Amino acid sequence: MRLFFIMKFAFLNRAIRKYMLFVHNHIFYRSVEWEGKENIPTDGSGIIVAANHQNAICGPFLTQFMYGTRQINVFAMGKAFSIPVLGSLMRWFGVMPAYRMRTDGVENVSRNGEAFNIAAEKLLNGETVVIYPEATNQVRRWLGEFSLGYLKLAFGAAEKGGFEKEIKIVPAAEHFNDYFRWQGRALLRFGEPVALSPYYELYREKPRQACREVNNIVRERVHELMLDVRDDENYEAIDRILQKDRQNNERSMLENLKAEQARLAEIENMQADDRRVLFERALNGEFDEKRHVTPWYVLMKVLLFPLFLISMVPNGLVLLLPEPLVRKIGRLGEKFRMFASGIRYVVSGFIGIPIVYGVTFILECVFVSWWFALVHLLLLPWLLVFGVRYIKDF
Repeated sequence: MRLFFIMKFAFLNRAIRKYMLFVHNHIFYRSVEWEGKENIPTDGSGIIVAANHQNAICGPFLTQFMYGTRQINVFAMGKAFSIPVLGSLMRWFGVMPAYRMRTDGVENVSRNGEAFNIAAEKLLNGETVVIYPEATNQVRRWLGEFSLGYLKLAFGAAEKGGFEKEIKIVPAAEHFNDYFRWQGRALLRFGEPVALSPYYELYREKPRQACREVNNIVRERVHELMLDVRDDENYEAIDRILQKDRQNNERSMLENLKAEQARLAEIENMQADDRRVLFERALNGEFDEKRHVTPWYVLMKVLLFPLFLISMVPNGLVLLLPEPLVRKIGRLGEKFRMFASGIRYVVSGFIGIPIVYGVTFILECVFVSWWFALVHLLLLPWLLVFGVRYIKDF
């Protein structure tokens, strides 16, 4: 009987993962790209993926779904685990709590020991652990300072295994063209891994120095993989200059990112006076995208408007369901605005679509016909994509 329930819940876990992966890759995002998969070791080493943290909830999902339905182990904010149902679900999906003094209070920091021990065992078993060394989500496209906690975990696991197990750190970088809305584009890049075994001897003698040396390498590799705008004072102007490359849907996200990196390097190498003039032009809107609306474009939108109205029944409810929570969280401050897309994905994808589509299917079976209900059910996700793109076009 116990084996039956274990197999039943394992099947349910995989089924939910497949569903959420489908919604993530094909409905919520316009496109999802992963680059550098060959850098992820397949030799049985314990792996820590150390990534920048650009988009709160959506970052971990982007990493998780690179592995398909295979479970990996992601650290998340410890406070979320105090919510009974949510905490249980997160543990079920392999998410582990990370308690930080700033968000969870000094009294909870000591609780990290349990999660770190579990993570260490997983590393020694050759599993993957995902962690965000910045210890917070950023609100802009830049790289924060790294806490050394992920390396204390890595070296601690190696020490627990008698320094016989290879542990590797894989640098990774998230990149999104739209932090907040449906049908954005997402990219996750993996860099060359850093093996810790060459540092085992140094760690035995000088653990903090070993952690600092490895951290410098990992952080630099993450920086190379991402768009890191270090000019805080002129961030808005620089971001407006780079926006055109970021929103180019005719190229891959990787090509867009490399174009942004090249343009940023040009800006950083300009003379101070030239940069000042450039930033003034940007803030005056000179680099903002200007759409030329033709009569044919207007005619097309008018002709497609009835289809848009059809697409919103009942998809409008799916889109509106998370908005009260998005607004409530957004009022807490800029950093909390970064939870917007994650809330939309989880609430609409995990709750809204199953309930709204299920109720619609049942009502149409009763009042119309089963075959119409089935065809409509199969079309609803793609009508949702059409409707969202129609809205974003304005």
